[in-house]
Amino acid sequence: MSIKHNSAGCVPFCASLISNYFPKPYRGAALGFYNWGVYLGYSLTFVLLIAEKKLGWKAVYFIAGSPGILIGIVILLTVKDPSRGENDDDSKALEQLSTMASKLKVSVKHFIDPVLLLLCFGGALRNGAGIVWAYNIRNFFNQYHPSVNIEQWMSWIPLIFGSLGAFAGGFLSDKLSSKDRKNSVIKSRLTVVISCLIVSAPCQIGTLLLPYPWTWIAHIFAYLFGEMWIGVCIALVIDLVPNDLTASSVAVYFFIIQIIGGNMNLFVTPIRKAVNLRVALIITFPGLYIIAAFIFMVTLAVHQSRKKQMNNLKKEENKPFQNVI
Repeated sequence: MSIKHNSAGCVPFCASLISNYFPKPYRGAALGFYNWGVYLGYSLTFVLLIAEKKLGWKAVYFIAGSPGILIGIVILLTVKDPSRGENDDDSKALEQLSTMASKLKVSVKHFIDPVLLLLCFGGALRNGAGIVWAYNIRNFFNQYHPSVNIEQWMSWIPLIFGSLGAFAGGFLSDKLSSKDRKNSVIKSRLTVVISCLIVSAPCQIGTLLLPYPWTWIAHIFAYLFGEMWIGVCIALVIDLVPNDLTASSVAVYFFIIQIIGGNMNLFVTPIRKAVNLRVALIITFPGLYIIAAFIFMVTLAVHQSRKKQMNNLKKEENKPFQNVI
């Protein structure tokens, strides 16, 4: 619990720093690049499994964590605080909020926003699918491909194709946002998330059904497309809230996706007992991808509907002035 407590602040504060350093046209790619650490660490675990057999888990645990101390010191000494709000249009409005009551009102308003809540729920399901696979990948390959050396593949697939997908997703969402000025940044980013989940789900099914080595080839494409969501969703959360609420909003987002997503693995055991592990994983791995994509579609529909209502309201408000002219 102490480790989790001390590491929990990393992502929200890092996301807040990135949002201040990088404006909206570059934010998705920057957050995607930041998440390379996830795939580096995940691939590293499979490499360290080899060392664990000789050194023991305690030594490997310290080997894995010690670079973080050095990197943290380097960041502390070299990274400067950006000027808050220099890249966000909401900062001027927030400067006028002088009382804690006003700021609390704004926070509650954003946290109960249906678009933000749906985004968190969709992210939770997608995150849950990843957790299910992470917990069951060894069980799956031991049962259905017992002769396969998992470390031989997983030591580089997440590192290369997960990292590439995370950056590509953010970069693509940034480019679509800048080119399609008639539509909002939110629509462009959600379109990328929905598309990558729909494309990735069949690849995940291939991982679960195809024979060796096609199971791993399918997994390469599953990682490439399936990990495009991670930086884009964080960018969406940041885009939906004022600059002063970035860190707290990202923290709430990760709280929701971890609480809900972390419990998705509980469904694997009863389904496995009723049918088998392969069917259980099809339902809780690519199945959750499809459900998450549907939730993101609903998120997009709600956002577009609200945007249309706001545009109609503005037109109605401007009618008296047009009549006078």
